[in-house]
Amino acid sequence: AYMQGILSANHRSGVFMNLYQETEQLMREKLHMPADYKLLFTSSATENWEIISQSVVEKASFHIYSGSFGKKWLEYAKHIIPATEALKIEANQSIDVPNLAIGEAFDLIAVTQNETANASQVPMSVLKELAEKYPEKMIAVDTTSSMGGIELDFSLADIWYASVQKCFGLPAGLGILIVSPKAIEKAKRKGEKGRYNSLNFILENAAGYQTHYTPNV
Repeated sequence: AYMQGILSANHRSGVFMNLYQETEQLMREKLHMPADYKLLFTSSATENWEIISQSVVEKASFHIYSGSFGKKWLEYAKHIIPATEALKIEANQSIDVPNLAIGEAFDLIAVTQNETANASQVPMSVLKELAEKYPEKMIAVDTTSSMGGIELDFSLADIWYASVQKCFGLPAGLGILIVSPKAIEKAKRKGEKGRYNSLNFILENAAGYQTHYTPNV
């Protein structure tokens, strides 16, 4: 990386743009990211909490979690949208999708797929159940400590995020945000552009394989 000049590559340079494009293609080949989903880069998984609430959620989000990291996402979302609510389950408890009731007041379901605090996981089969029961709602999935470590079916949700210092085994300081065409359309409809990390602004940069901030190249 040093000999190729990657470590000092300007994030507006051709070197970086080619690196971004290649990385996105490799995500499709190696992790089976759908062809029409977009790979975005942020500073951390925590920043993704903010982006989702400010740029995608139109009413409120409903969070399903079992540990402290899922709780932190919930609390962060509540700071931005006070109407945010949640279902707290035990670490060894499965999500009872058939008996789950999420009303029209919520347009996004937030799921912590791999709870870093207690190692509990939400299997892909449960995400599929949620998607089938609530096709009108968007699903956002926290895979901070599982993306790159287990096989994920990205088609089951519209928003996925992670950090690279976990299963990717890379230096900290880079977040991954994967969004579907449906999520992009929702962000455009909401039209939130008032912040440097507004999703619409990030997408404008990503269209040219650039980032909205100086990343950990």
